[in-house]
Amino acid sequence: MERALAAMARRDWHRLVVVGGSPPLHHELRALVGKRIDLRLVDGTARRTAHDAAHDLAWADRIVVWGATLLDHKVSQLYTDRRSPKVVTVARRGLTALAETIIKTAE
Repeated sequence: MERALAAMARRDWHRLVVVGGSPPLHHELRALVGKRIDLRLVDGTARRTAHDAAHDLAWADRIVVWGATLLDHKVSQLYTDRRSPKVVTVARRGLTALAETIIKTAE
């Protein structure tokens, strides 16, 4: 995750939204990130609205939709249907896959 945070810093990205992921992964991610960036974690199984997603999109520098985790299609669609360059998807589980996607899309 250190390399992902460094890649975000090089792009001057300070706000990350992660959509999906399990509670243990959210806890681990928060611990790794600390206060170095503003992190918003979206429960992929909870009710979200288009207004919530629009607010996240306006706030974030990058939104990562974590597809291979706890994530309802109706939640992911709120983000992916917007076709924003801020929104990227991760098709694999694990923090390594999340970090690799952030690095790749920041370069």
